[in-house]
Amino acid sequence: MEERLNRILDSNILFLLVLILSIGYLYGSIRIGYNIYDEGIVVYGADRILKGDIPYRDFWTMYAPGQFYAVALIFRLFGTNLFVTRIYSATINFLIVLLVYLIIKKISGHRLAILAFILSTLWMGGWGLFHSSPTPAGTFWSLLSILFVVDFLCDKNYSSLFIGGLITGITAIFRHDIGGYTFISSTIVLILYIYLRISNKNIIETVKLWSRYLWGTIVGFVPFAIYLLSRVPLRDVIFDLIVFPAKVFPRVRDLPYPLFDFSFYSFLFYFPIIIYIIGGILIILSLFKWKDLNGREWSIILFWIIGVFFFNQARVRSDVPHLLPTIIPAMMLLVSLYNSKVSSIWKMGYFIKVLTLFISFLLILSLYRNALRGFTVTVYILPIVLGTVLCLTIYILIKLKHLFRKTTLRISSQILSLILCIFILFSFIKGELRDLPTWVFISFSKPGLVPSQIDRAKGIYVFENQEYFLSTAIKFVQANTKPDELIFVGNSRHDRIFVNDVMFYFLSERHSATKYHELHPGLATTEEVQREIIDELKRNSVKFIVLWSGAEDVTEPNESSISSRVTTLDDFIKMNYAPIMYFGPYKILQKLTVGDIG
Repeated sequence: MEERLNRILDSNILFLLVLILSIGYLYGSIRIGYNIYDEGIVVYGADRILKGDIPYRDFWTMYAPGQFYAVALIFRLFGTNLFVTRIYSATINFLIVLLVYLIIKKISGHRLAILAFILSTLWMGGWGLFHSSPTPAGTFWSLLSILFVVDFLCDKNYSSLFIGGLITGITAIFRHDIGGYTFISSTIVLILYIYLRISNKNIIETVKLWSRYLWGTIVGFVPFAIYLLSRVPLRDVIFDLIVFPAKVFPRVRDLPYPLFDFSFYSFLFYFPIIIYIIGGILIILSLFKWKDLNGREWSIILFWIIGVFFFNQARVRSDVPHLLPTIIPAMMLLVSLYNSKVSSIWKMGYFIKVLTLFISFLLILSLYRNALRGFTVTVYILPIVLGTVLCLTIYILIKLKHLFRKTTLRISSQILSLILCIFILFSFIKGELRDLPTWVFISFSKPGLVPSQIDRAKGIYVFENQEYFLSTAIKFVQANTKPDELIFVGNSRHDRIFVNDVMFYFLSERHSATKYHELHPGLATTEEVQREIIDELKRNSVKFIVLWSGAEDVTEPNESSISSRVTTLDDFIKMNYAPIMYFGPYKILQKLTVGDIG
């Protein structure tokens, strides 16, 4: 049985089938809906760059600039449209899972690489609604850097050190935090590995060899940094990228980590914690043998270190999307522990193998549950899920045979494990799938979707009447303003903000009159920024203001739900603008006088 299963798993036809289904899954849902805030921030930021604006100087953002410039380039080449960014986002997601496969194949072989490929595909497909986000882009560049670092660790390819560093520098341009964590993690592992395995504990030789990675990072990051700082005041860059995310963001965006319960959704949040605890224990137990560990084991240590660093992001804002940077290394660590020397120390090899397979079994179901509850096209992954669950169950039973020597104990453990797997699967079907309509499992699209009627969203499908108020508000603004006329899109109140409709600027093809097109709590709710917005409204003599109330009642357990008691901007708008049209949550206001406003 084991030999036949191994032949199936080693088959190129199986990998090709999984690859095709994964592509269908990752690209299948790219046309569904759009996110007015997270997606709007990036696409409109890119639109402002095409206009000649520069991040931090001309518009506020706490994102690194790379993604804005990448999307702006895509707009320049293929037209300013949401659909082209969806293809770009899906391609990034696909490249992430492909990199996971290549990294694990180098460390643990083809079979385990397929498992890692499937796990990461399920995650990236379920996460895919957050299109254009810089987080997947930063994760992609980080994984590409890790691929070259792993190449050096496993094959002692010295040129990979410089290339890995070069890509680490590029990573920081897309996500400075991900790039920083990648650099620190790789540096720790490289210095220890070179010191213990290559330089014969010669510190000078160790630093000299590691400096190849350092120089690569400098070459990849510094030229763009010099270009940016030559055009943007340093204080603006430091405030936007460092001070605000460190001091203000945790207060206004913090989401408490979910309490543990026995559910598949909860398991997604506690999976990385479980894996890092197991991996940490095994690494600590092997401390006295570090000098005997080869490059593959040092790669596993790299996954553990970088995953723990990335967990910091999920700790601050604990929702499913922010798990991405940490859950990918956790998956890689889980799979690579299966046949690692780190696991075989203290003769725990078979136990770790059974545990790895069992956790993978739970993770597959948890990820499938996440996909079923979202907007993704799940019909592509149903065969992958069923086939993987079946293979994992068989492998669990096979490995238990090796774990126990006595026949009675072996058979008993296999029967109990089979019953447990069936019980978990039954609980999943009964608890997680019972309220889902049948079309979820057999359809290639969500029912009730119609093509968007907005020019810049052509190719995107939305639910019927979902765009009615938005499209009518956009048509009114376009009919009453010139293409180069500036507008302001605000909220119904600015003393308390959850999110704002950034996408309105992009879809209406009208630019913001202010630096603050993104109205972030803790920033746009302050006296200083509100007065700055007022000054820009006066200076640009803004004729029309759009106020959106769609998120007025949304609250989170953080300071974004508490009024700042600063109503300066609201008072100014009431005094100088009058409402002339209402379109659902959108209120259009016009300047009261023809002359200056005060």
